[in-house]
Amino acid sequence: MVFLSLQSSNICVSVSLHDNVNLLGYFATSKIEKKQSESLLQLLEKLFLKFKIKKIDKIYLSRGPGSYTSLRAQLAIAKGIALVFNSKIETITTFDALLQNSSNSYKYFFTIFKENRPEYYFKIFKRVKNKFVDLSKISSGEISVIQTIIEKYKLTFYREKLEIIADMNYEILRNDCLKEFKKTVRRINAKDIFMASQKGMSNNITEPIYLFSHYAKK
Repeated sequence: MVFLSLQSSNICVSVSLHDNVNLLGYFATSKIEKKQSESLLQLLEKLFLKFKIKKIDKIYLSRGPGSYTSLRAQLAIAKGIALVFNSKIETITTFDALLQNSSNSYKYFFTIFKENRPEYYFKIFKRVKNKFVDLSKISSGEISVIQTIIEKYKLTFYREKLEIIADMNYEILRNDCLKEFKKTVRRINAKDIFMASQKGMSNNITEPIYLFSHYAKK
C-alpha cells in the first residue's frame, strides 16, 4: 500500500511518501515565507514530479489543535488528492505526533506546543503497557495555567518520572515548575505523523480541533 503523510505548522511544513513501512520520499521546509498551504502545495509538487505517483491508498495528517484556517486548508488539500486517487483520509492529533519522540523509560508525558497565539496547547499522557492513555483533555493556556497543572500532579510526576515533549525550546521550558523534569525538543514532521498512524493512533475524524470557537464560528 502507498501512504502519503502531510504536516504543516508555523515552523515547519513537510510531506512524506511511504510504500508500506518503507520511506520512498520526504520533502520539508522551515522557511515559510508564504502561507503554510502554499508551502505544502510546493512540496507536494516536488514529490509528485519525482515519483510519478499512480496511486495513494491513505493520506495521513494532523487535525490539530492549531490555526483553524491552516487546518482547514490542509484538509482541503488532502481531500483534493483523495478525490483524484480515491484515497482514504485518516488523522491524528499534533500531540500524537509529538509522542513519537518520547523515551521508553518514562511513564508520564507532558506534550506542549504553540502556534501563532500567546497560549500553549498541551495534553498529558500516561504509558500503560506500551500504549499512551489520555491523562488530561486537550487544553490551552499561558504559563500560570500550566504551573497549576504541574503542581496538581507533582508528586506523581516526581515519583514515576515525567518527560516534557515540545517542538521548540519555548520560554516555558525554562520555568522553575519544569526544571526538574526531562525535556525533549524536536520539530515534528510528516514522518512522525506516519509513525503515529502506523501505531494505531489515527482515525477517520476530519473535523479540525480548534479551542477558540469564536473564530471557528465565523
